Amino acid sequence: MPDRLTALEQTTLALDTARTPATVGTVDIFAPGPDGFDYERLIGLIRDRIRYVPRYRQRILGVPGRLADPVWVDDNDFDLTFHVRRSALPRPGNRQQLREFAGRVLSRRIDRTRPLWELYFVEGLEDDGFALVGKTHQALVNGLDTVDLIQVLLDNSPDEPVDPQDNWHPLPEPSAIELVAGAVTEGLRDPTRTLANFQHALTDAVGVAVAVSEAVGFSGALSDLAADALRGTRIPGRTPLAGMVSEQRRVAVISADLDDLRAVRTEHDHTINDVVLAMITGG
Repeated sequence: MPDRLTALEQTTLALDTARTPATVGTVDIFAPGPDGFDYERLIGLIRDRIRYVPRYRQRILGVPGRLADPVWVDDNDFDLTFHVRRSALPRPGNRQQLREFAGRVLSRRIDRTRPLWELYFVEGLEDDGFALVGKTHQALVNGLDTVDLIQVLLDNSPDEPVDPQDNWHPLPEPSAIELVAGAVTEGLRDPTRTLANFQHALTDAVGVAVAVSEAVGFSGALSDLAADALRGTRIPGRTPLAGMVSEQRRVAVISADLDDLRAVRTEHDHTINDVVLAMITGG
């Protein structure tokens, strides 16, 4: 039986609504190098490296009757060119135009019927540069042991060899009967799974309530209760970070010296990621 979604992954999916898309965005800017770089080379590189992030070729499949948690299955119709898209800015594109482009991309929800990621190859930057704007669902990268696609594309050395492409073939999707049989068998072996399935189904239902309330513009007590049930009780008070948000996003950028971040990390015995998140929260 394929891997089932964890409780954290399902909560992340439930929180994914039109106004609060549960995506992680990245913007990476590159110089073309002496040999240049184009969309076709990017596709080839991803095709060679994507085996290191197997979730990027899998989609979510629900169990009939919600008898058990959904599972990760190989996408039989996986199309790399659907996920890796070619875009361009009016030359010479500046950083502000790139941020506006990223904001539009990150405002849109990811197609839940396909693997949960998109990558945009953005040409036309000033100085003949290009950018990669990535959008990945938190269900793929929300954890300490997860790896993002961009991480496996970047080498420590420009002369590091690229491994040959793999001979990946998608595994057949389990049938509805197989999914139900697996759910029943798991329930008999571990009765606590039945309670967990009920809790996760309740999470899904609450997530739907949040999404519906956003869609109809209802921000009353019922909507707040549903959101608090998933996100946790919010701190009371009127701040710019509370209340209903729109579907639009803006991307802002600041520069920070990596050595400074490392010094803070060492002083407080945390990670670089912790330091960055603290800076964002303080902002």
